Amino acid sequence: MATKMGVSVAEVAKGGLVGPGLAFVVFPEGLSMMPFAPLWCVLFFLMMCTLGFGSEFSIMETIMASIIDEFKTYLNTPKKIIIFRFSI
Repeated sequence: MATKMGVSVAEVAKGGLVGPGLAFVVFPEGLSMMPFAPLWCVLFFLMMCTLGFGSEFSIMETIMASIIDEFKTYLNTPKKIIIFRFSI
């Protein structure tokens, strides 16, 4: 990337590409230089979506378990219906 930008590696590293910048700038740039680049880019972003959904499911499960455990006596509806209502 430094060669393509015409700067030193230290200047590219100093740019602060960490976290989301690394995932959405550096990796797609590197993947675009590989053979079959569109395939790798689609697979990469599919993986990112899968990771996001996995994180969201674990957060939702934690919240729902605590709500259902706390208000078990007041909730007369089945657990699946409660989870469906909260997820919308």
